[in-house]
Amino acid sequence: MPQSTAEFWETILALLPLSICGALGAFFRYIKHGRSVAWCFVEAAGGFTVATIAGPIVMERVPPDLIWGASFLIGWGGLLLVEITYRIMSRVVFKKVQKHLDVEEKSE
Repeated sequence: MPQSTAEFWETILALLPLSICGALGAFFRYIKHGRSVAWCFVEAAGGFTVATIAGPIVMERVPPDLIWGASFLIGWGGLLLVEITYRIMSRVVFKKVQKHLDVEEKSE
């Protein structure tokens, strides 16, 4: 069912705190771990995505006075999801490259 323009902007503004909290979580991790600016943007995108997907579900079930805390936790979960995915993928790629190098080394 198509939304009116007012409903669309109301939804966007309702999700804004979730998005801001996700971006702030990425920035804090960027400072703490000395990550690159590009990595900060990747983590912010992960936090934003998780917050946008999970935001409406949480906003329906959390009391209004707890929404900022819930928003931060959802954004932080998105950051951790991106980090865990990155670590798993980097291990898989490293193992494949290492196996390929071992095969080349044996053939020489």
